[in-house]
Amino acid sequence: MVCFQYCMDGDNGTGAEAVPPHRSSSRKNLRGAHRMSNNQTMAGDMEKILQAIEASKKELLTNLQGIESKVINLELSMSNLADQNAAMEERVSKTEDDLAAAQNSIKKLETTVATLQSKVDYMENKSRQSNLLIVGVPEGSEGADTGAFLKRLIPGLLGADNFPEPIAVERSHRIAVRNRGDPQKSRPIIAKFQNYQDKLKILRLSREHRELRFKDRRIYFFPDYSEAVQAKRKAFLPVKKKFQSRGIRYAMLFPAVLSIDYEGTKSRFYTPKAAEDFLRVTFQGRESDSSMEEDKEPSLCA
Repeated sequence: MVCFQYCMDGDNGTGAEAVPPHRSSSRKNLRGAHRMSNNQTMAGDMEKILQAIEASKKELLTNLQGIESKVINLELSMSNLADQNAAMEERVSKTEDDLAAAQNSIKKLETTVATLQSKVDYMENKSRQSNLLIVGVPEGSEGADTGAFLKRLIPGLLGADNFPEPIAVERSHRIAVRNRGDPQKSRPIIAKFQNYQDKLKILRLSREHRELRFKDRRIYFFPDYSEAVQAKRKAFLPVKKKFQSRGIRYAMLFPAVLSIDYEGTKSRFYTPKAAEDFLRVTFQGRESDSSMEEDKEPSLCA
């Protein structure tokens, strides 16, 4: 039969070689087996892919849970920080209020202290208004009784006719601290007079005398003021020298007021700057005129 089929095919003119039936079946089986192998391989690969996707999913879920936990912790921290910030702002606001109240209290206290200081200074100077400082008396000249010595010294210097009645000295003594700049310099004597008018008379007469001397030492009489008033009066010394150099009469009034008499007009200055301004305005034009005349003299001589 095989031969017959082959001959028949050949007679039909197909030119194809006749294939035995068992060989065609084998090829089909091979193709089927190959497909099954491919399907199994693809199934294995899919299984691996699914397993990898599942693992990645689990890992992603784990990471998301960690991130979520961190976000929750961060939110809690932010909430705590917000609470702390609110509490801090409240404390700062309270501190600012307390500081403002304290500053107001300090200003009031400063005003009170300044007022009290002014009153104390006034009372101190009031208690010293009958005192005099006597400078230049050689050490030891007063002996054991300074009061009795002053009762003889003052009329002897200022004229006994000016003191028809004995001067009443309540108490007197040397200032305890010796001058550190010049240990040989005698210490001033401070005296308190029972009669305030005696103190004023002594000051007036001492100003009228050009120079007072005792044992070849020049003697000065000064009022006794508190340290605060002395500092204020001392600040006028430079400008007082300028007035003196220009021949302008001046006097210091209590507590620290400079009074001048210039060309028949009296003026008072409560600060050294005010006195300096007066000199600058009054003499600026005159000094410039005099300087111009001096500059012109050489050219005129030439």
